[in-house]
Amino acid sequence: REQKEQAGLTRGLTRGIWARCAAAMRRSGCFYGVLLTCLVGGHATVAVFTGATWLGLRGGATPAGERPHELPQEASHLDDVTRHVTVVTTASVPWMTGTAVNPLLRAAHLTEDRAEGLVTLLLPWVEEEDQRKVFPKGIVFATEEDQRQHVLRWLAEDAHMPTAATKLRIRFYHGRYHREFGSIFSMGSVVSLLPDDETDICILEEPEHLNWFRFPEVGWLDKFNFVVGIIHTNYVVYAGQEKGAWAVPFVWGLSQWMCRAYCNKVIKLSATLQTYAPEKEVVSNVHGVRDNCFRIGREAELKGFSRGAYFVGKHLWAKGFDHLFRLMKHYSNTVTDGAGGCFPIDLYGTGPDLDAIEHRARETGLPVTVNGYADHMGLKDYRVFVNPSLTEVLCTTTAEALAMGKWVVCPKHPSNDFFAEFPSCLQYTTPDEFAAAVYWALTHDPPPLLPEVKRKLSWEAAMERLPGGGPVAQDDS
Repeated sequence: REQKEQAGLTRGLTRGIWARCAAAMRRSGCFYGVLLTCLVGGHATVAVFTGATWLGLRGGATPAGERPHELPQEASHLDDVTRHVTVVTTASVPWMTGTAVNPLLRAAHLTEDRAEGLVTLLLPWVEEEDQRKVFPKGIVFATEEDQRQHVLRWLAEDAHMPTAATKLRIRFYHGRYHREFGSIFSMGSVVSLLPDDETDICILEEPEHLNWFRFPEVGWLDKFNFVVGIIHTNYVVYAGQEKGAWAVPFVWGLSQWMCRAYCNKVIKLSATLQTYAPEKEVVSNVHGVRDNCFRIGREAELKGFSRGAYFVGKHLWAKGFDHLFRLMKHYSNTVTDGAGGCFPIDLYGTGPDLDAIEHRARETGLPVTVNGYADHMGLKDYRVFVNPSLTEVLCTTTAEALAMGKWVVCPKHPSNDFFAEFPSCLQYTTPDEFAAAVYWALTHDPPPLLPEVKRKLSWEAAMERLPGGGPVAQDDS
């Protein structure tokens, strides 16, 4: 039954994108197109046209040969606290993924110095069947209001932002969880859910994801005065790993098209991402960590740590679990510490590949314990966070671990450039360097974080970097 439902969802999404593309072709006057089709689970799930000119998916396209409409430079001033800001994302607490937590915290920090109701967070609502697939075991909501209260309670109690919880406005759009993608996609209109007084500045968290299967309606750039897209996920790498090299140019082109068509400015969290729109994009880490992390870090400086290595995150093969197991094998063959064997590691999190990862761990004979869901804040006793992923854009849990005063062992990779200067971040390029880094981290106390380092990880600094994306150039719109 589930397979039939997923197939029906796929066909519905395909029809929707086809209709949207046909309308875009008629409006844009584009004289040729290239059909891009991504096959997932045996079904055509993405069908789009791209052409010599970017297609006007914005409700009304710029006629051929005419100059794009110009924006006043003040259109992008996010630091003007009289402006209304709408944040739209693809996941919601209690799914503790980066695209749920970071947009919520960004919206919460945007409420600072703003009047109540001047920040709206638009979240996906999924039915109980899908909630059971993505939320922690035992957590389901009967109504949108129940989930809204849960999100606000988490913000007030877990994130320690009670004032923001009273000022933030939360709305929902209807979505469905698509197992093949491991993501939630909108089902029906999104833009029309927002009244006109909430359509000044918009932040699209994952603009490409939000628009792949978009309902045919007025475009974001027609609805809002200014649209910023923040890229969270390296879908090009995922496509290559999951579907093969043939899928890469399709996902690359589609993602680029979505960002060009729907954003005035594109912020890439790290340089590992593809090029979307050179005239519009900037590389900047506009994420921070919760204050809880710094409190835990202060406690760790006094008490120390009682446990060894761990990983927390979504259980997908693309997160590098196969790399981790190979590196652990190398460690066990390389390091002689008197105890013999390999260092033990505890894995926390959920995801579609959880069972397969646990099975592989048993097959290797490595000292790996696969656990279920855990809030990172509850893992304060661990000394070393090991993150082998090469598919991250900028890993939230890596930043949290550093703020909690732990060692972090991760590959030298553009997605980790932001963390390279932190004394407690040990980066490696070879299996030998990995073994040396883990051994050092397990046998030495991490250095205390200096105040300037702590500030760089904070949401206050992240919010200062957000307006740093700068106003859009006159021709960027």
